[in-house]
Amino acid sequence: MFKSIGKAFVRWLRSKVPAMAVLIVIAGIIVFVLTSAEQSRSFPTSYTPDKAAAYLAGLEFQSGSPSGATMSYGGMTWVQAAQDGDASLWVDPPTGKVALESGGIILTSNPTPEELAEETSKGQNRSNLESPLLFRYQPEGRTADTSSNVTAAKAKVKWRTIDDGIGFQYEMADLGFTVYIEYRLNQGQLVAHIPELGIAENKKNELTSLDVLPYFGAARNDAKDGYLLVPDGPGALIRFGKTVLDNVQPYNFPIYDQDPSAPSGDLLNGDMGSRTGIAYPVFGINRGNGGYIGIVEEGVGKTNIVASPAGIGTGFNQANARMILRRFYEEKISTTKSNFQFEEQLISQSFTSRYVPLGQGASDYVAMAKAYREYLIGHAHAAPLGDPSGPPPLQLNVLLGTKEMNANGSRFVAATTLAEAGRMAEKLKKDGIDAMQVGLEGWQNGGYPGDLPDRFPVASAVGGDAGMKSLAAKLKSLGVPLYLNDALQVAMEKFGNGFSVGKEAARGISGISINPKLFNQSGEASSYYLLNPQRMLNDTIPAAIKGYKKLGVSGVNLLGLGGLVYGDFNAAQYVDRESAIKLEREAMAKLKEASLAVTASGAQELQGGTNGAYAYGLGIAGHLAHFPMDYNYDIVVDEQVPFYPIAVHGLATYSGTEGNLHPDPQVDFLREIEYGALPTYLVTEKNPGTLARTSFSWLYSSQFSVWEPRIAETYRAFEETSSGVWGSFIDNHRKLADGVYETTYAGGRRIWVNYNDADYTAEGHSVKAMSYAVVEKGGAQ
Repeated sequence: MFKSIGKAFVRWLRSKVPAMAVLIVIAGIIVFVLTSAEQSRSFPTSYTPDKAAAYLAGLEFQSGSPSGATMSYGGMTWVQAAQDGDASLWVDPPTGKVALESGGIILTSNPTPEELAEETSKGQNRSNLESPLLFRYQPEGRTADTSSNVTAAKAKVKWRTIDDGIGFQYEMADLGFTVYIEYRLNQGQLVAHIPELGIAENKKNELTSLDVLPYFGAARNDAKDGYLLVPDGPGALIRFGKTVLDNVQPYNFPIYDQDPSAPSGDLLNGDMGSRTGIAYPVFGINRGNGGYIGIVEEGVGKTNIVASPAGIGTGFNQANARMILRRFYEEKISTTKSNFQFEEQLISQSFTSRYVPLGQGASDYVAMAKAYREYLIGHAHAAPLGDPSGPPPLQLNVLLGTKEMNANGSRFVAATTLAEAGRMAEKLKKDGIDAMQVGLEGWQNGGYPGDLPDRFPVASAVGGDAGMKSLAAKLKSLGVPLYLNDALQVAMEKFGNGFSVGKEAARGISGISINPKLFNQSGEASSYYLLNPQRMLNDTIPAAIKGYKKLGVSGVNLLGLGGLVYGDFNAAQYVDRESAIKLEREAMAKLKEASLAVTASGAQELQGGTNGAYAYGLGIAGHLAHFPMDYNYDIVVDEQVPFYPIAVHGLATYSGTEGNLHPDPQVDFLREIEYGALPTYLVTEKNPGTLARTSFSWLYSSQFSVWEPRIAETYRAFEETSSGVWGSFIDNHRKLADGVYETTYAGGRRIWVNYNDADYTAEGHSVKAMSYAVVEKGGAQ
């Protein structure tokens, strides 16, 4: 009987094998995804709780008070911890507060008792003002985090002498947190540093963020002409004295934008987002009688810039850097549901912020920008361009080919051939444009994004390798450099292109590969993957360099690199965001070492828009494309200013959105004149209607025959305003009247720009409505 039952079971099993095989495969996929997600919760970092505890236990602290000189200021007695020329670091050992004295001004980490005499805030808002560190944490057993500070937490403060400064430890025993921070004087500037192992948790409470010196230099509204500088777009001001604060939220955004590996909102759905991300790690305060700029030097990959006007919580205007210790991210668990949660693992990294004091009468946004420029030269190895001669170089980008998405798959669409691109350059030369640089987009095998990382040979439909070599030689004879626009971080899933999603694609924190989408105007989408940053550097860059050199091109315009920073949460090849920044710089350096000129472009070049020109590319990239020229119009911000253009002009050239894609053509053109940008266009030979079902459907107006007259006309304006000074420092910028601004270059050239509907006359000069005027020619720097 048992034998017959066994045979029947075998027959039944054989009849069900196909269906069971499918179920087994599905079950295997589910197990793999769940396992991957589970494995992603723990990552191989150099920080561990045990190492942090051992490091802190090994520090030797001192008793009493430092033996330096004393100073009475603001109702407190301060002890000198270090001196550097006329700069002094003063401290209050019992509270761990610090003060920087330089150039006749004193900036304190917190409002002094005298300044607090008129303060009306109570409770935690009041204790925040007296705390050199604020923090948020997730209490044991809760999913939401809450805020506190070292004063409310009754921190035990210890101190120790270090070279050029002092180290403070803040131990909050009841909560189980310890933070160690070092303050030093360096070149007359205050440097705050938290070592990688300087943060420890010994209870079940979990830190989520830490605000370092949140009220350093904070000021009340009575400071004349005071404002906060935030790194929004080219620069933005939050003026003191706001009276209407309804619906106003503090400024709080991540340096170098959101991290696609820890997504939320649009990023979770594969949309790279429309907000212009923070491109430079700077904030500042102009107190009217002095001020400072703060620069985040280490830890930028997980740091937000925070700024709040007086009236939101306290009576002080303040700005600071916020360390994100555990990111709050969104994990999709179905097509309609998501979980919001904090990272489980504390991933602490070294954090350093520098505070550059600015004296009375030299603390406005122009002085701030010049101070940042000096920092870039001294610390970021950015070198002045020298004495540029001749007219500004036009940045002409030409789209060659891409792929059309349809129900049957895809097909190659050629928008321009290499021969046609060459004729464009010749025509522009005849139009009187002698200086230009040509960049080619969609030249790769399969067009763009095509079959990346399989990029060679050049697409045969546009002219192939032979056509590219011929074009490079032709343009060289015309004195025109040829660049290849390339997305070295991007890969497509296609059989035979050498890319493995499982092994090479960067994964998000949930364990799933980062898979952004490209849409056409019909809403049809194709997706791509982002390569692990280390693999990009080790494998993609050498192969790309070899191919570029064979084609004889002058340089590469990096689409993404320099405007897109992400980590990889695959435990087998983990890369944190801070390391990714270093890997991107190494990649750019390798290209430059191969005698290829480097342009850093933006992340949204992957699908139109402006987001890039990140500051970590400075010192390597000679040109920054998609430079931020407009701010994000947050309610808290009062106006935009050209802080970043002033800082960068003369260290690298830059350009904004392509002229044929300007949302407000005349205003955007005038802003490029005002901010010293180079003219740029993205053109095609064919009517862009042929791109309607491709990922370039946003390129709605690009046909060269239509745009050639406009390119020539606007170039003459740039030639008039920028010839001889396009690589000079900007020396000053000022508002002459509402809607009228003046830009002054180091050689004395002065440009007026009028955004109004009426002419403007002053100081013996005039500028027409919605136009510009060179009111003083000056000379080269």
